[in-house]
Amino acid sequence: RGDVQEIDKYARQALEFLPEEDLTWRSTATVALGDAYSFMGEMAAAYRVRSEALEASIAAGNIYMILIASMKLAVTLRQQGRLQRVIEICQRHLQLASESGLSQTVVVGWLLGIWGEVLAEFNDLDGAIDRAKKGAELTERGRDVAMLGWSYLCLIRVLFSRGELAAAEEIILRMGDVAREHHVPPWITDLVAAWQARIWLAQGKLDSASQWMG
Repeated sequence: RGDVQEIDKYARQALEFLPEEDLTWRSTATVALGDAYSFMGEMAAAYRVRSEALEASIAAGNIYMILIASMKLAVTLRQQGRLQRVIEICQRHLQLASESGLSQTVVVGWLLGIWGEVLAEFNDLDGAIDRAKKGAELTERGRDVAMLGWSYLCLIRVLFSRGELAAAEEIILRMGDVAREHHVPPWITDLVAAWQARIWLAQGKLDSASQWMG
């Protein structure tokens, strides 16, 4: 629910009380701690903690948690501008998911969304839209609202880069429908609102944008 201080508090308590050998739950708690650092804008700390979460997930041998932790790390690398590293992580873990029979899961949809968004940064707009659309289709099959929201954000960014503003607004409306039925984390809804304002500005709808910002 966006309560960063409580995320930090309870993640640290979990790590304090969990046995060292309980690697799956420790990786889960470490992922949450990385979220806290990320939401606070402490990217160096987020990178360090999310790297630790990935290492713990690998040590536990939990493929699903490996995918979750690797995508969290990819998000941090994206925020740091280390785009080639993000693509390398996506390629490696898509192969891992395929080998493990998880290629059609929600987390792979999230992976494809991130991959597509980064390809847009490299101006590979065809590759970007292919991955971002496939990612959204996979996340729509599941019930994880956070992953769905993130994949929609990636798709909106790709559509915006392609100049497909009406299509981007359709995804924003779709996300609005989701938000009316489910609790969507504020770090997703705030970014969706920011993209709506950016689209209005690109369309020359200055009154709509100024009303939103005001």
